[in-house]
Amino acid sequence: MAGTPWNRTRRRRPGRSAALVLGAVLLVLGIAAPLIGVPAARTLESGVTSDVQRSQADLQQGLKLLEEAYKNQDPGRVDAASASFIRSRDRLQALARRLRSLDAARAPASPGVIRSRLLALDAVIDVAIHLDHAGTIAAQALLTSGLVSKTPPAPGTSLAGTAEAAAKLTDLLASIREDVRTASRSAASIDIGVLPAKQQPTFKKARDELHTAAIGLDALWPSLGAVLDLLGLNGPRTYLIEQTNPAELRSGGGFIGTVSLVHADMGRVTLAKSVPVETFDYCDAAGCVHPRPQPGRPGYVAPPAELTGTPLPPQSRLTAWSLEDSGFYPDFASNATTAETFARKLLNVPIDGVVAVDYYAVAPLLELTGPIVLDKYHLTLTAANFVDTIVGLDLARDYAHKDIISAAAAQIVAKLSHAAAADLPKLVQILEGMVRGRHLQVHFDQAAVEHETGRLGATEVLNPRQAADFLLETEDNYGGSKANFFLDRKFSLELTQSGGVLQHRLTIDLHDRAPADKPFIGPHYYAYLRATVPANATKLTVSSAKSQEYAPIQAPARRTQVAPNGSQVTGGWIFVLVGQGYSGRYQATFTWETPWAPGPDGSAVMYWQKQPGTVHDAVHVTWNSAAGSRSATGDLSEDRLVTLRPDGVALSPVPAAGTPPVGTS
Repeated sequence: MAGTPWNRTRRRRPGRSAALVLGAVLLVLGIAAPLIGVPAARTLESGVTSDVQRSQADLQQGLKLLEEAYKNQDPGRVDAASASFIRSRDRLQALARRLRSLDAARAPASPGVIRSRLLALDAVIDVAIHLDHAGTIAAQALLTSGLVSKTPPAPGTSLAGTAEAAAKLTDLLASIREDVRTASRSAASIDIGVLPAKQQPTFKKARDELHTAAIGLDALWPSLGAVLDLLGLNGPRTYLIEQTNPAELRSGGGFIGTVSLVHADMGRVTLAKSVPVETFDYCDAAGCVHPRPQPGRPGYVAPPAELTGTPLPPQSRLTAWSLEDSGFYPDFASNATTAETFARKLLNVPIDGVVAVDYYAVAPLLELTGPIVLDKYHLTLTAANFVDTIVGLDLARDYAHKDIISAAAAQIVAKLSHAAAADLPKLVQILEGMVRGRHLQVHFDQAAVEHETGRLGATEVLNPRQAADFLLETEDNYGGSKANFFLDRKFSLELTQSGGVLQHRLTIDLHDRAPADKPFIGPHYYAYLRATVPANATKLTVSSAKSQEYAPIQAPARRTQVAPNGSQVTGGWIFVLVGQGYSGRYQATFTWETPWAPGPDGSAVMYWQKQPGTVHDAVHVTWNSAAGSRSATGDLSEDRLVTLRPDGVALSPVPAAGTPPVGTS
């Protein structure tokens, strides 16, 4: 999170560089002894091991000093780190010159094992020298870019990131990248077979880590400008982090109960504040500082008409719109833009982007940070208990749960900002999982940053793969309950080809299992169900199964929602009760038709987008064609592709970002 890309790939603990150097030292210790048989080597053998060990110590010390220098903004430690790298490099270069006297040992007449070990030793020295050079450039990058300043900024002022600073850093990072790539190639040239068997696993692990670092830098490079902008190298940035509650589901993922402001300036990421929304937002809950304004009064913003009148009961209607209820749209771009408008006004700070995370996104992060201890609340939060603990406090109507979220967020950001380099691959893996499951959503005002996050799969738009046929079902719980924590949901999608059209029939079976004896928790589910489908779809309808318990699905009295480009939306309100003879079961159905336009092989593909805040709802797809009826089952833990073939149907994950848009196969 905090830190620049070079710092994250070069940190020791024991990181990629340190592991490689350790492997190099072990290799040299295995090389030196067999050289005794070479006359010129007898005088060198005792010094080779000593020199490489001392060089390794200097290299590791330099890496440690760089980390401390950046963390503490200490230019003196940067200078000390540079000196350590130079000592290591000079000693290794001197050793390389001394080893030239062994050229005769490389001749064809020399034993093969000696030639192989000498070549390996040359490569080891080359690896370490390039790592030393990368460290020296990293030290220079800290000072010349301003990441570590010799003139500390005045309290409360910016570190003055500029486009010039970002350009300088980019040039230096290019040099570091080339050193890492060269070191990786040298390490790859080493014949691991010349090592003693016990040393081979250590060296192989180190070599693989260096290769991963080189690949990582190559993958990062096209996005480097956006990353530097994101981290405040082109000027300070402030991001609004929404902590959404999926137990009270909304199209945007969940009710926004707490928010954080994260500040990025010259690569340093800090948590400015983390607060419950009622401390600043327009709302009606206990503790609200600003009650919702009435029409015509300062701060009033008209809510979407769908949320203001019948058939909603009076207690669920919004009298004014606010940040906590801003996640009403099917695309995150619209939700984030709305939230930014409220946040800028109510928090009186510039906002450069919005990140929404739900509880299911936070829990895996605790696998990296370790337990979060909150002494004030007598709680220890772990990856295993985070969701149940936070939701449990919410269900118990413990209003401290928002303060607990805020306190936990502060520790999580602090710990992640100093994550070890060795943890970065797992962090990336966790973030990728969050994005795929739509538990992490992002929107950035900087066009370049937004483009790169979209390219990497973190898209904010509807139908991100531009599929000709797509589907998004969403539910907005505006009843004030936490019913979604207890809700089971199953999807049945029946697709039938009839002439030139593809008929769609989506049935949603809901079962609210909330305890009936605890009001305000979940015995009622007042939700707005919507289906978002292609703009060219026809015969779009919504209905519900006949019920002796519940009223049919009801359209809102007025609609003001504008569907995202290329789409149309329909939906209605459902009111599901639990207890007093009510089963908590409800069934709704959407139907529509789209043009049937298969590819040359007779197959077609539909993109099924997942609602943020849901987990892994069961899915059953039935495909009816001239060849008969076929079916497939799966879940909606992430976006899916429904592939219709002449001989069957498949439900599969969406390929990684960068593959061609989805249309027909």
